[in-house]
Amino acid sequence: MYYVLIKYDLTLNTIWISQYFGNYSGNEVVYMGAPLRYTQLERQESIAGYTLNFLSGQKVYVYNSSTFYTIKEAYEKNIISKEDVYNIGLLLD
Repeated sequence: MYYVLIKYDLTLNTIWISQYFGNYSGNEVVYMGAPLRYTQLERQESIAGYTLNFLSGQKVYVYNSSTFYTIKEAYEKNIISKEDVYNIGLLLD
């Protein structure tokens, strides 16, 4: 198996919001777009006792206090609630 390391020069000009999921517990939840490659395989992740289904390797981010967190990180840091995880998960399918 071979891995290829690809260097990306990411700046504010090359990153955008590709999908907005809404505001949960005062935090914006988004898919970020960038000139990156993501696996097209569907994946599942267990968060807060729920199984979330993602359509690709792209991550959903929760924006809080100038920092982006994955849904799992945001839940584990008590940034979003269990109910928020459930409601975000409904939007992923």
